[in-house]
Amino acid sequence: MSISEAIAHFDEQVASLGALSARLPLLTYESADDLSCGAERASVNDLENHHEVIAALTEHARGRGCVVVHVTFDRAAYLAWLGHRPDNRGLRALWATEQVTF
Repeated sequence: MSISEAIAHFDEQVASLGALSARLPLLTYESADDLSCGAERASVNDLENHHEVIAALTEHARGRGCVVVHVTFDRAAYLAWLGHRPDNRGLRALWATEQVTF
């Protein structure tokens, strides 16, 4: 996802909800292996892009008054939480949200 796509998606979500959430959990990854999801394999370039997108989205959200909480992906904790469900981006986002106390 590009920076402009991420910001557009954020703005669309805010518009559809009608309000900005007080806190925005953003899942961050420290390795390409952790960024890989399901059959999708991430490269070092994908990880660098991820970091650029997260930085830009953080700045954009904070500029709109949102508190951004970075949640670092913890593979062991995530897999324990995931159980027998298939790994996907939606479940990763849900896991990140559950790591933040609102």
